[in-house]
Amino acid sequence: ISAVMAASELISSTIARLNINLTKKGPKGSIETVDDNRAFLLNKEPNNLMNATTLKKRIVMDYLFYGNSYLYPEKVRNDVTGIHHLKANHIMVDKYLRDGFIEDAIIKYDAGGNTKEFDPYELIIILKNSDDGVQSEGILNLSTDLLLLAIEQQKYNNSILQNGALPLATLSSPHKLSDDSFENLKESWATVYQGGENAGKTVILEEGLEYKPVSLNPNELDLSSSRKYVLSDIARIFNLPESMINADANKYASNEQNNLHFLQYTLKPIISAIESSLDKSLLL
Repeated sequence: ISAVMAASELISSTIARLNINLTKKGPKGSIETVDDNRAFLLNKEPNNLMNATTLKKRIVMDYLFYGNSYLYPEKVRNDVTGIHHLKANHIMVDKYLRDGFIEDAIIKYDAGGNTKEFDPYELIIILKNSDDGVQSEGILNLSTDLLLLAIEQQKYNNSILQNGALPLATLSSPHKLSDDSFENLKESWATVYQGGENAGKTVILEEGLEYKPVSLNPNELDLSSSRKYVLSDIARIFNLPESMINADANKYASNEQNNLHFLQYTLKPIISAIESSLDKSLLL
């Protein structure tokens, strides 16, 4: 879905370009940036195969679509030597309850057929909206109906372009056609009028044939208006100003106001979730 791709790419690429700084309090309350291997891993090379920009994009993508993002910090004692991304859709969580409350959990990761188990404290867990601290839900679960509607709209539009004889109509004959005549008519009609490249051609009929437009056509279905509503809803589920993913949206706000909304309401909640999880897992 192009609007979903544009929204997720805009958010993830923006956050991926930001540096993650490790700081400490200095004299008289000043803030000092610390040169530390953890900052190098988060901003340059998290592991031998992945760069930091790719890692941060995957963190945000998993956060948006699944509501969860899981990282495995490889350690030698208290020193972090690598950070590895775990695919959110390969995670299963076994939760253990006591008196109705979740007391503990085991996080299982399917790594190509080999299942690895982790305790929650062994992972960096970034959650969107969680009740238990180990698992959440994202756009794919919370907005399933909207995404399916967008996909069905695309399928319908593609079907009209590939298979439709525009304008949509029926051909009728006062006489019964033989099988050969029927096949010849169908083949010639498809060749001359079917497909997007033939849309709008003048219809020329043989003697006796009658062309009758059907009462239901794409314009009457009002697909354009429906598509606008879907685009607006997609912008809402990503908490984006609509004009950032839809050039036809009414721009009541200025670009400056849109950028402030993007920073304050779209980016900051995700950045805060990442920061708090990194603090919890990587600081002693």
